[in-house]
Amino acid sequence: MYCSFTLPFAIWNTCAFFISIPWELEEAARIDGCSRLTSFFHVIIHVAKPGLFVTALFCFMTSWDEYMYASIFINTTSKKTIQVGMQDFIGQYSVDWGLLMSAVVISLIPILIFFALVQKNLVQGLSAGAVKG
Repeated sequence: MYCSFTLPFAIWNTCAFFISIPWELEEAARIDGCSRLTSFFHVIIHVAKPGLFVTALFCFMTSWDEYMYASIFINTTSKKTIQVGMQDFIGQYSVDWGLLMSAVVISLIPILIFFALVQKNLVQGLSAGAVKG
């Protein structure tokens, strides 16, 4: 189900990054003796890596933070996602703020770890189309 949310944007964003890569890079690799497959993996993928990381981060965050479908389709307590499980800390007349805030911090840990791993490429990917010239 999460693929139906993220796949159209991922395809659109990835295509935009691959279209922005000059075809002369692949042509220069071919002149240097690389095959089409080798030039794709050794040249084009390295140039498009920031865009791929931005797309991966967006898809991960969209799937991780999704609430609506998880709350509708998951009925058993053992299969709840952490976002749906946080709803249990909110009662009709009271809110257990301590448990709710600790659950929020725990739910942020995977996103922060992923962001720390792709931070260098993320900045390059977000600023790739910012300057024309």
